[in-house]
Amino acid sequence: MSIEKNSDVLQTAFDSRPVLTAYAYSLLKDWSLSQDIFQEAVIALNEKQQSSEIANPAGWLKSVIKNKSIDIIRKRERTVKRNEQISILLDKKFDALLGNEMLEVHKQKEQALHNCMAKLTPDSRNIIIDFYKSRFSCDKIADIYKKSTNAIRLILSRSRTELRQCVKNQMEQP
Repeated sequence: MSIEKNSDVLQTAFDSRPVLTAYAYSLLKDWSLSQDIFQEAVIALNEKQQSSEIANPAGWLKSVIKNKSIDIIRKRERTVKRNEQISILLDKKFDALLGNEMLEVHKQKEQALHNCMAKLTPDSRNIIIDFYKSRFSCDKIADIYKKSTNAIRLILSRSRTELRQCVKNQMEQP
């Protein structure tokens, strides 16, 4: 396999990362485990690409993620109950999200969010990051920034509204 073709396949894999990790999360309810499963699937894809060509890398990755997730659920001694109808609906929804057009839209939204985050004040940006990425409670963030919990909630609310509007405006631009 050519290096260029392998590079294209891996680029497609990483472009689909947000959707595929969300898919894994929908099955496992654990973000770090979902990210680990995605990485394992990409490694498997890279190894598979060495011996044969995969026509739909994102779909192949989704299948690997689903299978690995099911294995983990089984190892948890079925403590996570799965409703088969919900599983089918999730599969259909994520298949639609993995189309090339949708991946491009996700990339554009991710870039818009990145641009909009840069427009927030440093405190607002850091509070958003602490709340969503670091998963700190409002009380803990209030202690860090020496503000009341209500002030933190207000900053989060206003920042989310500002981000939502900014991303919407950027997505509407040609």
